[in-house]
Order: sequence, then structure tokens, then C-alpha cells
Amino acid sequence: MEEFNFDSIASWLETTEQQFQIIKTIYRLEGRETEITPKNIGKEYEKIYGKSIQKPNLFTILRTLGEKELIKRDSTSNYKIDFDGVRQTLEKHQNKLEKEREEFQKAYTKTEDYFKRHISRSEYPTINYYEQKELYVEMLKSIKTSNTLYIITDFPSIAYTYNLATGVDNLEYIETLWKRCFKEKNLDISYLTTLNTDYLFSQAFRTTQDPKIAFTECELVLQQLVSQGESYKKLKVRVVEEQKGMDVLIPIRDKPTEVFQFIKDEHKEILGGIKIRSAETAMQAENMFKQGFNHAEDMNNKLMQKAHKKLKLEYGILE
Repeated sequence: MEEFNFDSIASWLETTEQQFQIIKTIYRLEGRETEITPKNIGKEYEKIYGKSIQKPNLFTILRTLGEKELIKRDSTSNYKIDFDGVRQTLEKHQNKLEKEREEFQKAYTKTEDYFKRHISRSEYPTINYYEQKELYVEMLKSIKTSNTLYIITDFPSIAYTYNLATGVDNLEYIETLWKRCFKEKNLDISYLTTLNTDYLFSQAFRTTQDPKIAFTECELVLQQLVSQGESYKKLKVRVVEEQKGMDVLIPIRDKPTEVFQFIKDEHKEILGGIKIRSAETAMQAENMFKQGFNHAEDMNNKLMQKAHKKLKLEYGILE
């Protein structure tokens, strides 16, 4: 049988290096007559990889892998690999690769036509409106080829849990941010945010339909946002009291050429947005972002606690 790089599965499953190490650790323990508990997983992990893993990080990873249906717990609460879930995830990845192959084939067979249509087009600004789902498809295309992102938003969705990202129907977008910023480390992301906990709770409640679970989900997201900022140098989050203007996303590859503006309803839910393709407009948007960013405060535990206090005042009674 032809050999392949086993660790390639990590990228196909869209897990981080450490998440995949935990998966392999659990599988090693499955072959022994021992309980596969977080404590034993932590011990085995340290034995294999020569480094310890903090309990909060381990529990977060186990929770994420469970939400991704890559691991599960049996009737005795022991962890084990969910091979059905693994196969389903690999199948989804295969479908993505097939779509990419189709796009590649189009470009390959009509290369000259692509150059005529995409490079020789007018230098005048182009503005396109997209409904919500189409907007994220367009943004994903830009994000996948960018090396920097500037984002102004009510709350950084990069800190959402897997469950919340799935519930708000933005999983592929958020997973792409996780993958490129945290795992591949080839995308710098800077957020300017008001840490709007009302918006966060609205998103969580829409997903869970249970105020208590939504409140807990929000607490996890706030904790995760601080943890991500401390763990990943490619992510920068700064906070302002009040944000003027629309939420925007500015993707940059070498230099800015386009900007996305979000259109929201009265509840701040995204209805759609516009994509402006103009180097001049994108450069102005970049300069405005940097001005606001330079005067904002770095995300820290104090700001997290302040946001948590506000969240608890508004929704803690639902606990």
C-alpha cells in the first residue's frame, strides 16, 4: 500500500497541530486498558510530546473536537475517536477540493480569456451588492489570497466557539480565519471593536434558543478572545467605547484594492453588504482604520471583565 504523510489528515480535518496531537493521544490510549479521561489524556500528551498542556486549554480542545464530531464520549464517559465524524469531515474536504479543481480547470483551459476579463478591465471603481450568504462567499475568496485583514465589527467572530460559528451559519468563514491565522500563521488579523455584548448574546441566543446556554456561550467567547490574543501573535484586537460608521472588512495582499461594507438591520444582524473594488477607496479605508486602531486599547483581562460585568448585569439573571 502506498504511504502518505499521515499528518496531512490534520489539514484535511482543519484542526490545529495541537488539536491533532490530542486526537492521536486519545487513539493511543484506546489501545490500552485505561480510562480515557482529561487527566489521563494530559499525562499521555506530556509523555509523548515532552510538554504539558494547561487544563483550560485541554478542555477547550476536547470541547472543540467534540463539536466538530471528531471525538466522542462512550457510555462510561471515556473519550474515543469518532471515526464516522472523521470520515464525514474528510468527505466535505474532498468536495471542496473537487470544486477547487473545477475552478482550476476553467482557469487552465481559458487562461487568456481570464487575463482579458480580470486584468484588462476598467480601473474605475466597481460596486457590487450581495445578500448575506453571497457576501461571505465573496469575502472568503479575498481572505484566502490575502496576507492582512483589517476588520471593524461589533464583536470579533474569530473568538466564537465551534457551536456558535455553526449556529450563525458562518462556519467556513470563521474556520478559514482560524486556519490561516492560528494554524498556518500566514494571515495577520487586526480587529477594531466595541465588544458589543448585546450583539454577542443575540447571536448566541439565536443559535441555542436557550438564554442560560446562550449566557454560558458568551462567557466562553469572552474568555477565548483574551486567550487567543495572548496565544497568537498574528491576531490583534483593540477596543473602542464607540464606533462611528459602518462595519468593514479590508483584505490586503501587498496593498489594499477592495473593501467590504456590511449592511445591518436594527438588531445589528447582517443583511448583506457591498464590495467596492477601488485601490483609492480601499487605501482611504485602511488609513481610517489605522487612525482608529492607533488610539484604541489592546484587548486585555480588564476589558474582558468589564464586558463580562455588563453581560451579567443584562443577562446574568437568566443563569
